[in-house]
Amino acid sequence: MAKKKATPHRLRAKKPVAKHKRQVGIMLSPTAQENLIEIAESHGISKSTLVELLIRQSFRRYQESGEEYELI
Repeated sequence: MAKKKATPHRLRAKKPVAKHKRQVGIMLSPTAQENLIEIAESHGISKSTLVELLIRQSFRRYQESGEEYELI
């Protein structure tokens, strides 16, 4: 069976990126990274989507709390 030629990177179709989203970098401990991967995979979503959902959920709780929001 003949091998397929790899498509050059510049010719590959790019995934559309939402115009209103921006790429950011974060650093996580190995444990936090493992947890992120496990939760994202169990829900069938990307790590990026999970982080955004968690931030939005936390922010809603912060807004609804009406008092000082404790992270821990």
